[in-house]
Amino acid sequence: QHLLALPLVPDAGQAPLIAALQDAAEAVFGERIAVKGMPLFTDARIYSNAGYPTVLYGAGPRRLQDANGHRANEHVVLEDMRRATKVIANALARLLCPEAM
Repeated sequence: QHLLALPLVPDAGQAPLIAALQDAAEAVFGERIAVKGMPLFTDARIYSNAGYPTVLYGAGPRRLQDANGHRANEHVVLEDMRRATKVIANALARLLCPEAM
């Protein structure tokens, strides 16, 4: 049995989300994050395919293996979670209240 699922694909509507995340991450981490595709199976594709601009951003190391991802003892360093939370909060502030930025 095969699972047919459309992937999350690049779309012009993602540009404001990407820019907000990149700017916020640069302020928190001191470097600009890259935009790249990941061969992941996520529900993000459902929103994107329905016409809602969607991106994925997460806390933790840059390599899934460093977090023991999708295996026993998967983990994230709490400081990484705090900094990622700041990135999301700052990106949302930029998107929702641009006049305050």
